[in-house]
Amino acid sequence: MRFLFFLPPSFITSFLYLALYSFPVPYCII
Repeated sequence: MRFLFFLPPSFITSFLYLALYSFPVPYCII
């Protein structure tokens, strides 16, 4: 969840980024 801090205060943008990041590296969120 480190990239969340760099992202703008947008829930939609954060959700999209999380989904994109979780696909290639699902163990990165853990």
